[in-house]
Amino acid sequence: MAYTSGTVSADDVAQWGAFTAPQGADLDALTLVIDSVEEFVQRFYVTSDGYEDTVTLAVIMQASRLWKRRQSIDGVAAISDFGPIRVTRMDHDIANLLEPVWAFA
Repeated sequence: MAYTSGTVSADDVAQWGAFTAPQGADLDALTLVIDSVEEFVQRFYVTSDGYEDTVTLAVIMQASRLWKRRQSIDGVAAISDFGPIRVTRMDHDIANLLEPVWAFA
């Protein structure tokens, strides 16, 4: 069975991201993040049979990244002696997880 929307929960993302699952309006915001990541993956990647766990992990990882991105609205995660450390659009590990199923859907 191919990956389907609704597979990933806020608790899944919170557990992966090592943060407390939000409540109230923040829970609604995290749910929106998850829904958006699922929509993106289903739009740009073929989520065929045999890759459900891989796609699920990629969705969890990307949703966690985007949720934490709220703390760095300008894209800067930290400032070091070498300058700003920026948050990239897509983590290479996530891209590698989705690479085997990449195709225009």
